[in-house]
Amino acid sequence: MDEVRAASGPEFDRLAALSEEAWYERILAGYQPDSAPQGVLCGYPSEELQANTVGCAGRAALTFPFRFWVDVRQSCGRLGVALTPSTRILDFGCGWGRITRFFFRDTSPENITGIDVDTEFIGICRRIMSGGTYQVVDPLPPTDLPSGSFELVVGYSVFSHLAQHAADAWMKELARLLKPGGLLAVTIRPRQFLDYCESLKGTKARVRRWLSAFRGTRAPAHPYLEALAGMFPDFGEARRRYDAGEFVYAPLGGGGPRDRSFYGEALIPERYVRQAWAPHLLLRDFRFDPDRHELTLMVLQKPQEPQASGATTPQGSRDPD
Repeated sequence: MDEVRAASGPEFDRLAALSEEAWYERILAGYQPDSAPQGVLCGYPSEELQANTVGCAGRAALTFPFRFWVDVRQSCGRLGVALTPSTRILDFGCGWGRITRFFFRDTSPENITGIDVDTEFIGICRRIMSGGTYQVVDPLPPTDLPSGSFELVVGYSVFSHLAQHAADAWMKELARLLKPGGLLAVTIRPRQFLDYCESLKGTKARVRRWLSAFRGTRAPAHPYLEALAGMFPDFGEARRRYDAGEFVYAPLGGGGPRDRSFYGEALIPERYVRQAWAPHLLLRDFRFDPDRHELTLMVLQKPQEPQASGATTPQGSRDPD
């Protein structure tokens, strides 16, 4: 049976009065590695685990998630999806809960669900999160969650790693889990990620020196950067495929249960989203702001009614490059 921690109460009820920045600072004020939850504040895993999974720890590990949360809240307001104590939210690929924790300001803890393929992450969430339900899922759907369960589904740095068949399958499954009119807000790699990876070629020694200087004597992430440098034999061809609207994927794997059969590095152009996922969801936003974020924000909405073919073109979206 999935463990549920329902931590509703006056302390949670008062969070809605906090500004976004005040909630962010409160979360950071409670930072302590290897800690248990303290009231509304979630605990944290070890700094080693944080660094090994997201490349940094502490405040740095929460900077981009905070901005993502702010952007999602703005999209909810613009697209008519109210965030209230009764809003049900799913964090797809919740990891150790660095995204999930922000949403405790917006809804009651019992209305938050996190899912992940990694049993270790789910165990960590059950131990350190101050609320929510967390369960392990298979690499490919379906899940056992009921249809139409959520008003909001978020996925941070998940679709940027899924193979095409996995991404297509999960997009259909997440559409099933959304209520009509509900939103799916996820991040994906921008086209510029190809430039970054190509720039790493031949820089193995420099990458190691930089990481050692940045993190001390331990530099656990350099094999990943080296893999990025060699993930495509021809980066120019990868760019051409992306510009032609193709799903671009390198099966690098990710350790643990994230094997090469479904996990690696993926770049998904806007044209692909419109063509492949239009039967299930309407594309509402597709934007990359390099001054604010390292990833592209993509927001999709489940139609209130079945859409006729060709009726899915969003208003005001733009290519990230």
